[in-house]
Amino acid sequence: MSWSTAMIRKQISLIKKAFTGWGMSREGWLDNRRGEWLLLTQVILISAHLFGSWPNRQVLPFNWLMIMKFTGQLLFLTGIYVAFQGFFSIGENLSPLPYPKEGSELVRTGAYKNCRHPIYKGVIMCSIGVVLIKVSLLHLLLLINLTILLVFKAKNEEEMLLTKFNNYHQYRKATPAIIDKLPFLDWRE
Repeated sequence: MSWSTAMIRKQISLIKKAFTGWGMSREGWLDNRRGEWLLLTQVILISAHLFGSWPNRQVLPFNWLMIMKFTGQLLFLTGIYVAFQGFFSIGENLSPLPYPKEGSELVRTGAYKNCRHPIYKGVIMCSIGVVLIKVSLLHLLLLINLTILLVFKAKNEEEMLLTKFNNYHQYRKATPAIIDKLPFLDWRE
């Protein structure tokens, strides 16, 4: 398929719409009125994955280390794929805050057909991948804290979505939250 100039312009326009209209303000960063502190904490936890391993990962035999590293790399790449699927499926409705954007629509197609929070699912998969790659207690703690934060943030988002969209209740009842059949990561009514 050949990409025409019009198609490229349309894609650029959709990306611009996705990254605008989030409702962030200086006051919000000071008083957390739209969940800005949740976003900041999320960015800090994700960024902390760049830290080195602790304690030193030399505790495992070499062959196990290689298997874990390879598995972690596969999981990390799969997580990136899942997160990008979520990003492209939600399109211009994207918001990093727990509040939906003004004029947004409920997306139940693409990556959102089988998971209510596919971007969070992808982030968690990437974090698990980093834990396996680095074999690090520090990164395991980051994974646990990031998962708790994302679940808390997702539940806050859902409260807002329930008030905005009349049909969100049915979607929430029928669709797994983050990972199907894991009680902490799949809450349905």
